[in-house]
Amino acid sequence: MQFEYRYRVDADLRSLERHNSWWFRESETPFDEWLVSVKNDPVWRVVRDKIPVEFGVSPELA
Repeated sequence: MQFEYRYRVDADLRSLERHNSWWFRESETPFDEWLVSVKNDPVWRVVRDKIPVEFGVSPELA
């Protein structure tokens, strides 16, 4: 499953670098370690006080 929060773009969001992070069972990185890295991503400090304009859920791509 893929989950997406969508926000109105503003100066705070423009200041962030583009970043994607995916985890797969076959990955050499343990899930817990990957999750910590996602939680520490700077994007969360920027969006913490913002209200999403949309939330999307889509099936895993085959």
